[in-house]
Amino acid sequence: MNDSKTQLQHDILTYILSTNGIVHEPELLDVYAQLKKKELNEANVLKLQTKLDRLIGLINESLHSMDYKIEKYRQYTPMALRTISSASIGSTIANDSTNDGSSTRDAIDLKKSNLFYVYTNLKLTQSSKLATFYKPTELEFVKYVFKKLMEPNELSSIKDLNLSNDKSVSYKQYIDKIIRLDHNNEEDGTSSIGSGTYTSFNKGSTSLIVGFRNSDMNVDSLKLSDLENILTRLCENKWLTQYGDGSYSLYIRSLVELKDYIKCFDNDDGSSETERSEEREGTEGEAEELNGNICNICQKIVYLGGIECSNCNSFYLDIDCLKQFLNRCHNSDQSVICSYCKHEFNDVNDIIYIL
Repeated sequence: MNDSKTQLQHDILTYILSTNGIVHEPELLDVYAQLKKKELNEANVLKLQTKLDRLIGLINESLHSMDYKIEKYRQYTPMALRTISSASIGSTIANDSTNDGSSTRDAIDLKKSNLFYVYTNLKLTQSSKLATFYKPTELEFVKYVFKKLMEPNELSSIKDLNLSNDKSVSYKQYIDKIIRLDHNNEEDGTSSIGSGTYTSFNKGSTSLIVGFRNSDMNVDSLKLSDLENILTRLCENKWLTQYGDGSYSLYIRSLVELKDYIKCFDNDDGSSETERSEEREGTEGEAEELNGNICNICQKIVYLGGIECSNCNSFYLDIDCLKQFLNRCHNSDQSVICSYCKHEFNDVNDIIYIL
């Protein structure tokens, strides 16, 4: 391998690590183009994407012995959804990597990308993933936060949705775009948020902190300022993200490694990871409950944008797979029905929005 390619691998890996291990595809592609002294434009973007992925593959070969890997993860963010819906392709986006998945330049229309590069720890032990960042007493609060952020909030009417909640509104409007729902008011031409029922997972800091202090997991040595600091650090390390209304939810880093985290957090019965893995393989229903809302097609956790069957509450689709599912039904002239309970999806009352 020549020195220039080795240096390029080093530079790309260093950049990914400098962002705490999560980079939006357009941002990393931009960095790669600059390192290669290539102009990033519509004519060469696909070629550069292919070369970047090949380079990531070579980096992963080097990382394998250290139990790390750079994975590509698919997740729409509210910013990407706004860009898709926007008529202005050349709008400017933020100048640095942010929790919202922003990119750094607007040379081409890649802002709507739903792909992220994630530097992932492949080890399954709790110590290898969290002990570097958090003390044993702090881990109790971290464990509590992760568990609570995997619990869905109570069902609410879309009509009660706060229109200033940019995250939820963005996902709701894009899902409706996929299922071809139009909420334009015929009388005055204005648009509305529509109807239906939704759930979400984000929780406010007060709910998390007060809930922890009232739980049997509470650690007396942790002050209020300590708990607030832990939440801040969880965001800085990209395990969590905080929205404009102050609420928190799991971020992409957690969604990539969440199943492994749940294994570690719940491994309190003395059994080994191998024994618990075998138990999960033999109890599919329990595995789904343990690992959250699992997409029926891609097996991802449906957490930020998707739908659930309102009849059986067992059928989930994330945004991308919802498009595939509907296209497959329409192309084969089949009714759109739940794969589990065979309930037919006729309108928004047959689904629950996951926002």
